Amino acid sequence: MLIEDCLDIIDRNASWGWIVRQFLPQGPTCPSCSAPISSEKALARFFAMERTYCKECDRVFRPTVGSPIHETRWHPEEFVKLMILDLAGRSPAEIGQHLGKSASSVRDMAAKVELLQSGRHSLVSGSPMA
Repeated sequence: MLIEDCLDIIDRNASWGWIVRQFLPQGPTCPSCSAPISSEKALARFFAMERTYCKECDRVFRPTVGSPIHETRWHPEEFVKLMILDLAGRSPAEIGQHLGKSASSVRDMAAKVELLQSGRHSLVSGSPMA
């Protein structure tokens, strides 16, 4: 059995939760004022990846700010699949083919992850794309 055969069980909610834990370790906070997002409704919107309201600074923000998928066309589950396939030693072309993305898009995302991970333990260090 290939690793690609197991990737269909990866869903958006679990993937987004992993991205939040990995790239937003401070938890749901407002990118403008750094206030923690604590209201039940705001947290629900944050974890549903919907625009979220900060009652502290009266601003609305996208929860993906600070994560690798911010301002991209990547979905959380695609990103997690990229990470798994990268760790499995697949080439950018193979990953792109599996995800329906170009090899250059895969390389760009890997580079973005490296930038975000600088100074921390890198998930892609030592990988073919790193």
